Amino acid sequence: MSLLRDLFDLFRSEPDHPATRNPKSKPATRKPARRQKTIVHPIVGEVTLSQSRRARRISLCVRPSGPVRLSYPYGVSTARALEFLESRIEWIQTARDRIAERLRRREQLRREAMAVLPSRVAELAVRTGLQYRSVTIRATRSKWGSCNGRNDLSLSLYLMTLPEHLRDFVILHELCHTVHHDHSPRFHALLDRLVGGKEKLLNKELRSYRAY
Repeated sequence: MSLLRDLFDLFRSEPDHPATRNPKSKPATRKPARRQKTIVHPIVGEVTLSQSRRARRISLCVRPSGPVRLSYPYGVSTARALEFLESRIEWIQTARDRIAERLRRREQLRREAMAVLPSRVAELAVRTGLQYRSVTIRATRSKWGSCNGRNDLSLSLYLMTLPEHLRDFVILHELCHTVHHDHSPRFHALLDRLVGGKEKLLNKELRSYRAY
């Protein structure tokens, strides 16, 4: 508890409901929107204590880079927030392990994507006669791929989690955008022809997957 007491001294503040003041005295200074202090916890390392008006409860956030943020409202004492931190040490360690595994997997997918996707785009472009300028691999989760007005293709590394025929479908979709930069009937007619009349079927199958 000595650690909690020492850290509490860093954030000691006036009571939330001060005693009645002299009517002629100056009004109490309004608390700042946020007060922050960084400490080094003996187990979890760097922790940012953030007391703010926006916070509604005590919460913890573990960032991918490692540091922990402990947020809590002005109505909660710093001592209580630090007690909450102490009770969640195991959770923090587990969260860090999950983040590390997610980052490791993402880098593995990136290496696979760099080895497979650019060459596959080139193969399909030759086969279909469609031309593109470049291919970029990104860690996008909101969409599988895109094509800009200069015919630069951007593909999500999470395509590597799809079956091969769906990866090809996404690549063909983006290659068709080098001809039609929209989703007009002409675009869909071209894509449908390139996939043997299975565009709707493949689209339906693709929607059952998500980037993760």
